[in-house]
Amino acid sequence: MKKIFTAFLTFAMALCFPISLLADDALPELISQQEMPAYLSVVGEVLEINDNDGVTFLNLKPDNEDMGIVVLKVFDSTSVADAHTGLPQNVQDIAEGSKIKGYYSPIMTRSLPPQTNAFCLLINFENGKTPYDYIQVKEINQKESGDITVLTGDNASLITIMKENPYRSFKTKDIPSIDDITTGTELLVYYEIMALSYPGQATSQDTIFIQTPKNSNNSTIVFSLENNRVFLNDNEFLLQDTERIVLKESGDVLIPIRAIMEALGFTVTWHDADHSVDVKQGDVETSFKIGLNEYKNQKTKSILPKAELINDKTFVPIQLLSEVLDIDFTIK
Repeated sequence: MKKIFTAFLTFAMALCFPISLLADDALPELISQQEMPAYLSVVGEVLEINDNDGVTFLNLKPDNEDMGIVVLKVFDSTSVADAHTGLPQNVQDIAEGSKIKGYYSPIMTRSLPPQTNAFCLLINFENGKTPYDYIQVKEINQKESGDITVLTGDNASLITIMKENPYRSFKTKDIPSIDDITTGTELLVYYEIMALSYPGQATSQDTIFIQTPKNSNNSTIVFSLENNRVFLNDNEFLLQDTERIVLKESGDVLIPIRAIMEALGFTVTWHDADHSVDVKQGDVETSFKIGLNEYKNQKTKSILPKAELINDKTFVPIQLLSEVLDIDFTIK
């Protein structure tokens, strides 16, 4: 069985503690005290499954009795994998009464039960078998051997990935390599033992690429929800009063699309006839309509929270940046 160090955080207390490096002095300084983790995780029983407007809602009863029921919102962009093979599954394969592990946004609604967006679900758990683990790569330390150690986006683990270990893609026939791992890469990793340190430390025996960022725009974007500020390349980008970031009761974060994208060099075009919007820079583009939850690019159609008009400004869910336009961002 895996030995796992687990930290449960609530949205109201989603602050991370300073990390002491335990193995390698060359590892980067990892995290500031006030930074929100990119994701959290929970294991539990699915009590109820509901579908609404292309989104699946999973009512989950956590195994940790100190946690209450949480609702995971599953979109087309949510990865669903077999817990023990890492192979792709469908949300329709999840049954009420089954055990799953969900990796989710720390931004949650204040409703009872709270709701949050799911990034990845592991299903088909079997007793006595070690499951894969989903990670988002936050920082990378390159070793002279060619191996790397990555800090995970939940700030809880340091995973060593060896250059000679096998790599495979989640849904494609691509053959990735260790050189394809960058900040923001989403992986499934398999390990049997994790050291009970903080952060926990483990070595991956099998690495599956879910998604590697293809950010054609090298800008870094940081959203500070507490004081409604946006930083582009470490410089504060001032929003007008009518463009303030919106945190909805549903837990969705909406951003003003024109202000943000034009600052990144994109062209934003509004079509009054059908209330549609085109966003484009080179071969990176998306189109959507106000009031609908479909966002299209050259290859795919993503189901996300609906675009809205607020104070005559177009607002879109913040995950449009990463899931449709391949632009990385950080929330603090």
